[in-house]
Amino acid sequence: GAGASAGAKANGKGKAQKSNKKEDEEEEEMDESGGSESEGDDGNESEGASEGEDGGAAAAGKSRRDRSALEWLFRQMAFHARTELAFDRESTHKRDAALKFFAAMSTSMGGAEQLEPLLPFIVTTIFRTTESDQTQHELRDLAKQVQDLLIATVGSTVFFAHLNRARGEIASTRQERKRKVKEAAIANPAEHARRKMARNLKKREARRTKIDKLRARSGKLARKHPSADDDDE
Repeated sequence: GAGASAGAKANGKGKAQKSNKKEDEEEEEMDESGGSESEGDDGNESEGASEGEDGGAAAAGKSRRDRSALEWLFRQMAFHARTELAFDRESTHKRDAALKFFAAMSTSMGGAEQLEPLLPFIVTTIFRTTESDQTQHELRDLAKQVQDLLIATVGSTVFFAHLNRARGEIASTRQERKRKVKEAAIANPAEHARRKMARNLKKREARRTKIDKLRARSGKLARKHPSADDDDE
């Protein structure tokens, strides 16, 4: 009887130990499972953050490229307007196109913050167009219209700050050019005289061309509107 009782106790103790071991194993499995799920969540969050950072960097890079391309376009328009004023004053096509382009972009860029970094190109073109005595009236009026549009967009304070800066830079460039011409005249008088003669000849040719154009235009008007004496005949 005592042996049977001892055996029963041993069996019960063994079952309890097995049950406890099984429960421990299940808890370990649950812990491992929970840990892997947590690690998976952390990994997903990390991947999401990484994707967000990559997307932000890509958007910033695209914005910089767009800004760079737009700045290049504005610079080219200002350059062609300046070269036309310097070498072909009789023509107005490039300056007219540049001013109209600047006006269109000023109304479509969405405000002063986007437009202000590009103001130097626009303001310089406006200043060069309006300050020249040889600028045609229609072109001068167009430049003033663009100026009014810019003032309404960015404000008079910002606009005139850029205008004063452009005026100072242009004046400085002209003074530097005159200084170099004087130095060249002293260093090489014969070359300076040759250049001066060529420049005067070019001015004379331009003046003659202008007179011929005015005469041709007057002749067309005369043919289109004959005088009263011609009617009487």
